[in-house]
Amino acid sequence: MNRLSRGILLLLLFPPSFLSPCVYSQTCIIVHGTPDLITIGSDSRGTIVPRDNKILITHIDTLCKIKTKNKIYFACSGGLTTVLYSLAFEVCQLDMSFEDKCRYFKERVENRIKDSLSIFKSENFKRYREYYPEIRESSILFFGFDSGRAKISAFVYTIASKMKKPLKLKLSTDINWPGPGLPDSCILSIGTFKRVQELLNNPFLNKMKPNPIDRITYLINAQSEASSNVGGPIDILQIDRKGIVFEDMKEGCRL
Repeated sequence: MNRLSRGILLLLLFPPSFLSPCVYSQTCIIVHGTPDLITIGSDSRGTIVPRDNKILITHIDTLCKIKTKNKIYFACSGGLTTVLYSLAFEVCQLDMSFEDKCRYFKERVENRIKDSLSIFKSENFKRYREYYPEIRESSILFFGFDSGRAKISAFVYTIASKMKKPLKLKLSTDINWPGPGLPDSCILSIGTFKRVQELLNNPFLNKMKPNPIDRITYLINAQSEASSNVGGPIDILQIDRKGIVFEDMKEGCRL
């Protein structure tokens, strides 16, 4: 896996249209959890690449990457993000516990990804061949409070979809906090470079920036400096048992 293994290009598949644009982003999303408070931050950048290749590539800084349904929050990174968001919205409408919703998501995501890749291949075989010759990753974070307890789950899927071989989908990371052997607080990231991952639990950084908002903002800015595909306004959200306690989100993204 190359150095972008946690920041691989994000592919958003919009409703079928041969000339509709593809949107990619090297998403940087970081979540910090304690028993009483969950804080998450995200960049806003996406890159528009027209499917007909007749227009110059442009950046947009208006993507809303943190979403919610029925008091469960989620954010996605990596390939096929529209598939993950769509399934997450469906799952969060069900009358289930946090753990059961995450389990239900994992049971159904493989078929959704297969269907989406099949549509993508039939719509634009050339671009499919360009973007799926190697292994990609797709990630999702679920977080919220269930029965008064803070919950965070992170799933990272490795996708191998070569042209003449069957789709291979592997759940390469499955973290559920709190859990046995895990600390009382946690900080997780999806879509980040190795450099940012190494800073996540850096003791010096934790002392310099004990406030989770300041720490998350610093880390997202660090990735933005390393990649022009990460940037734009940083959306910050904090929740506790009662709901949203702090929100600094772009207009149109507020929850």
